[in-house]
Amino acid sequence: MNITSKPVLLGVPMLMVAAMVAVMALWVTGIIGGGGGVFGGPSSTGTLVWNVEYWHRDSDGNLLQYGKDHNAITVEGLDAAVDHLLSQTVQDALGADDAFDKIILLTANASVDPASDGFTAANIALDIDGTNVAGGADLNPADGVLSGTGGLDGVGIITVTFVSDVDSNAIAQMGLINQAAIDTASTTEADIIAADILASLDITVTLNTNDTLQITWTIDFNAV
Repeated sequence: MNITSKPVLLGVPMLMVAAMVAVMALWVTGIIGGGGGVFGGPSSTGTLVWNVEYWHRDSDGNLLQYGKDHNAITVEGLDAAVDHLLSQTVQDALGADDAFDKIILLTANASVDPASDGFTAANIALDIDGTNVAGGADLNPADGVLSGTGGLDGVGIITVTFVSDVDSNAIAQMGLINQAAIDTASTTEADIIAADILASLDITVTLNTNDTLQITWTIDFNAV
């Protein structure tokens, strides 16, 4: 059914209601009048937005002014956020845990093994191996090749290529994680807790021996 091909007629009352709804929406978002901040409305140019509140009180504690608004996020800040998430070099300098620069492939989709509960070791695809690790070790999760950061655009890209070792290797989900790569050849896989998972996506791909699956995962803080 093509909805756009059907004309919609609005009477005066309906137009008034629609106008009131639009005005209220603009007021709530602070675009007109509703913003309590210095500028009276949102000032962020990106899609990553946080609220900021502030209270001004006199020496007796009486509230003189209250403001609430949206911050403006700089491209430098967006890019630094991507580096903090995805760059192992940055993580090492901070003394933090592994960056979210590994991709894992699973044999169970999100309805069976949701990222919110962490990934179960038994669902890691043991017969598919990442080839991006120095020395050619067979790993899943596999370390990704990071690109796209440092360009002041809030974008980071993780790329991994997997190779299937058997026929009819069904892959049902992939995740972007920060846990160290696992040697699946020795079946030493371990559970991955939810805190180690940045993102996940259901896929339906069946691989035969020597089939490859190349994944390019883009994290874009400016995405609409």
